[in-house]
Amino acid sequence: MGMPPRSPADRLKPRDDALVQTQKAQERIATLHPNLDSNWYLRYRRQVRLMDMFAVIVSLGISVVVRSILPFTVAATLRIENYIMTCIGLGIGWFFMLSLLKTRRRNVIGTSMAEYQAVIQASVLTFGFAAIVSYAFMLELSRMLFLLALPLGLLMLLVGRWVLRSRLNARRNKQGLALTPTLVVGQLADVDAVVTDMLNTLEAGYWPQAVCVIDGKSDAFAYDIPRVPYDELSSHLKRVGAVIVAGGLDAQQTKQLAWELESSDTELLLRPMLTDIAGPRVSMQVADGLALMHLDLPRFEGYQLVIKRLFDIAVAVLALLLLSPLLLVIAVIIKIDDPKGPIIFTQDRVGLGGKTFRIHKFRSMVVDAEERLAALVRAQGGQQAMFKMKDDPRITRVGRFIRKTSIDELPQFWDVLIGSMSIVGPRPALPQEVATYSQRHLRRLLIKPGITGLWQIRGRSDLSIEESIRLDLRYVENWSLLGDIVIVLKTAMVVLRGSGSY
Repeated sequence: MGMPPRSPADRLKPRDDALVQTQKAQERIATLHPNLDSNWYLRYRRQVRLMDMFAVIVSLGISVVVRSILPFTVAATLRIENYIMTCIGLGIGWFFMLSLLKTRRRNVIGTSMAEYQAVIQASVLTFGFAAIVSYAFMLELSRMLFLLALPLGLLMLLVGRWVLRSRLNARRNKQGLALTPTLVVGQLADVDAVVTDMLNTLEAGYWPQAVCVIDGKSDAFAYDIPRVPYDELSSHLKRVGAVIVAGGLDAQQTKQLAWELESSDTELLLRPMLTDIAGPRVSMQVADGLALMHLDLPRFEGYQLVIKRLFDIAVAVLALLLLSPLLLVIAVIIKIDDPKGPIIFTQDRVGLGGKTFRIHKFRSMVVDAEERLAALVRAQGGQQAMFKMKDDPRITRVGRFIRKTSIDELPQFWDVLIGSMSIVGPRPALPQEVATYSQRHLRRLLIKPGITGLWQIRGRSDLSIEESIRLDLRYVENWSLLGDIVIVLKTAMVVLRGSGSY
C-alpha cells in the first residue's frame, strides 16, 4: 500500500524542502564528473577584459562616425580631430576605471549582481569625472559623448558581461568545467548544508572536492566525498582552490586557517549565518577593534517602494502599448477556438497584506475547468492547493500554446497598472494555499505579487511548493530595483526557451 498523500500544510514543512535539495545534490554527485581547474578565473578574466575593450572602442568609435557625418551646427564646434583625441583619452580612462573599481574581481565576476553595479558605477564615474575636468579647465566636451557613447557603451558592457556569464554558467552546469576545487570545513550539519547548496548552485563556481567534519561525525556525512581529518587539514589546504568555513570553528581556528593560506592563491570563504540575506543589506561595521556585521532591516515603505511603483507603471504602460496588436489577435483566436467561454479568465488571488484581488489571464482552459478539477486531483493523488498537471486535459489547443509561451499572462500588465500586482514579486497565491501558511510564509505578502520573480527564472512549474515559497521569501528579504531589472531580463530568456511551463 502506498503512502497517503500529505496535506498542504505538511508539504510546506522545511524538512521536505531540505530533502528535495539533498536529492538534487545527490544526482549532481552521481551524474556530473567535473574537470576541476583553479585557473579558470585567469582565463575568464582575460575574456572579460577583451570584451570590455571591444565595448569601449566600438561605442566611442560609433560616436566618432556619427559626429563626423552630422552637420557642423548640430555636432557643435569641436573639431573632429580634437573629438577623436578626446575619445581616445576617455576610452583609456574608462577601461582603467573598470579595473580600478574591481569590476573583474573574483568574488563578483560571473556570479554576483555586484558585477553589473560596479560596471554601471565605473562608467558613470568616468564620464562624470570627464565633465568635471572639462568644466574646471574650460575645455570643450561634446554632448555626443553623453548622448551616444555613454549609453551605447554601457549597454554593450552589460550585454557583453551577460553573454560571457551565460556561457560560463552553461559550461559549469552541463560540462562541469570552470569549477574551483573546494574544501569545506565545519560541523556536520553546517558542512552538509553548504555542500548541498554548492551542488545545487554550480553557478557560484565551487565544487566540494573534500570535507573536514570537526565534531567527529564524518561517518554520518551523506555525500560520497573524501573526508579529511582535522589534524591533517593543514596538509590539504593548498591542494584546493578554495576553503569554505561552514561553521563551528572559533575565532582562533579561523585565524589559523587564514595565516596558513596567506602565501597561497587559495580563497578563504566564511559562510554567513543568514544564508538567504545578502546584497546591499549586509555590510561590515568596525569601530576601535570591534568588528560587527551590520544588517539593514528590510523596508516595505518609503521612497524605494515609490520607485518600484513608478517602474511598474512605466513597464506596464509600455508593454500594453507595444503588445496591443498581439493581445487583439490572441483574443480573436481564443474566441474562434472555443466560442462558448470568455476570452479573459479571472480568479481570486491573495495580494499585498493578505487582501484578495482578481487576477486576469487569457483563458487557456475549457469553460468547466473548475468543476473538473476535483476529479483530476483525486486521480493524480495530489493536493488542490497548488495543483499542476503536465498533460492537463482541460487545456484547450490554443491554451497549450499560450501557456507554453506565457502569452496567457500578458493581461496581468493591466493588474500591474491598476496597482494589484507588480512586475516583479512573489508568485500570486491562491486563497486555499495561503490558508496553510505558517507565520514565516506569510512574509510573502509584505510585497505585491509579481508577473515574474525568482520562482519564474528558477524552474516555474517544475518547482515544488517548498522551493517556490523559499525563493519568494528570498526575494522579499533582498529585493532591489536593479535586482528587479535583472529578473525581468532573465525572465525573457526563460520564456523564449519555454522551459518549466505547462
